[in-house]
Amino acid sequence: MSKDIQAKVEAHIKQLHAQLKITPQEDNDWNQFADVMRTNARDMDTAMNERQQQYLSMNALQNMESYQKLAETHAEHLEKLVSAFETLYNALPDQQKKLADQVFKARVGAEPKHAAAASPTRTE
Repeated sequence: MSKDIQAKVEAHIKQLHAQLKITPQEDNDWNQFADVMRTNARDMDTAMNERQQQYLSMNALQNMESYQKLAETHAEHLEKLVSAFETLYNALPDQQKKLADQVFKARVGAEPKHAAAASPTRTE
């Protein structure tokens, strides 16, 4: 993994640790979550580099297959990340869970536009 990407991942992990106010008692679950983040970033960086190296020689079908492989890898990584976060989240006291809820809502922002457009409560 490039040092730039590694540095960004580590900064993100450090920022989340501070925002979630992780305590020493939560460090074991936190470290498992952070390790999944690191592994996922490393694996995606490798997959993206492989695609980039082969991109110019790909035909249209190979391009689509390569993109599909990236999407599948991303989905697999999300499953691992959600599982690790679930363990951490379930171990947090209620006040910290509320903090985590706020942090993750702020990170994502308002409801995604595509979700809002599909919402049955939309009145536009």
